[in-house]
Amino acid sequence: SELSATPSSIHARRAMRFLLPAALVAFGAVEAATCADHTCAAGTKKKADIDAVDDGGDAAATCCEVDDTKCASHTCAAGTKPKDGSAGTDKGADDAAAAAACCEDDPAVTPVPVTGTATFVAHATTEQAQTAVHTMLAELLSVNTVDITVTVTSVQKMSTGSRRLDGHGGVFTHTAEFAVHFADLAAATAGHKKLTELTTADAEASLATQLEAAGGHSDADAEWAVTVVDPTSCAVFACPVGQKPKEGVAATAQGTTPATTCCETDSVSTVMEITGTMDFTATGTAANVQTAVQNMLTAQLNVPAHDVTITATATGAAAGEQQFAVEYTVRYATADAAMAGHNTLKGLTLEEAATALKTELVAAGVTVPATFTVEKTDQQPEQTVPLTPTASGSFEAGMAAAAVMAVLALHP
Repeated sequence: SELSATPSSIHARRAMRFLLPAALVAFGAVEAATCADHTCAAGTKKKADIDAVDDGGDAAATCCEVDDTKCASHTCAAGTKPKDGSAGTDKGADDAAAAAACCEDDPAVTPVPVTGTATFVAHATTEQAQTAVHTMLAELLSVNTVDITVTVTSVQKMSTGSRRLDGHGGVFTHTAEFAVHFADLAAATAGHKKLTELTTADAEASLATQLEAAGGHSDADAEWAVTVVDPTSCAVFACPVGQKPKEGVAATAQGTTPATTCCETDSVSTVMEITGTMDFTATGTAANVQTAVQNMLTAQLNVPAHDVTITATATGAAAGEQQFAVEYTVRYATADAAMAGHNTLKGLTLEEAATALKTELVAAGVTVPATFTVEKTDQQPEQTVPLTPTASGSFEAGMAAAAVMAVLALHP
């Protein structure tokens, strides 16, 4: 045993434990593992002509590469995330198919768009111009191409000295309307800054490169011009249901209470509400429970958080498990949208509702019991008066000229 051995013999034996396997491989007594013995993970595939290669101790890196036909090779757009277990799923023929097969909404992320309009002159088709602007924006802003949409309209420019190039159909003035979606406001603000600080010379040089790559050519006088909407301004804020944008505030910063800054009551609008309750047992604060229920409803119904109101009441010991009674209201602009939302919530089984709610409660820091159940009610849509933003940014019922509107009963 090592207890009775000398120090030198102990080191020798330990060295043999590591050297012997390598020596056996070197002399052919044991075969080295090759890529032929390795199975690549979902979403990856064997590299070409790799089976006979020694895996080098890291078979995944040595033997495999991402399969560009699978979801593992697709980058989900801002506001979405990869579906669980989708790495090995076929992603389809285009970005739209890949988004459907590989991605799902990420309720934790609300993408912030930066929108704008660019005009320029080029010997290029509409499709070539669209491709060039799309690629130019992706490289300039370091964003994924799936987070950019570009629509181009083209008008032929009949100027003195303009020339036709085979396959390009002459000189056109192109107008590109674009939207770039970022994961958060900070990233969107940085992207907006880059676009507004882009010099005409740099823009035209970048555009010329991308037009050549797309098969077109820039004009000697590209006449580049761009306008970009500030993502922190009222111009991009979607007012809550029952509200409309104030006049003359498009360029105004949203501030901490954007509904108050940017919006006012729309007295002629229709506001449809769906209401309901959820009762369950959990350990946590009422504020965290309200956040969780709001996140669940915005995810299930695909509505903005400012159109959802939650109240949560707790009974029981404050330091332990409590019974929560939650009431919710979701506002819609049309009866059809309200009925669709009502049917979505009514269609959730108690098990499905418990699963969705449990996920959001845990994310909000609320502890749920091992066996978590929820009781719920879902009321038919009702028509109400528009809501007025208060100084604090919350909403209260506004009195229209005809006072309170009658309840509109719809079929379940």
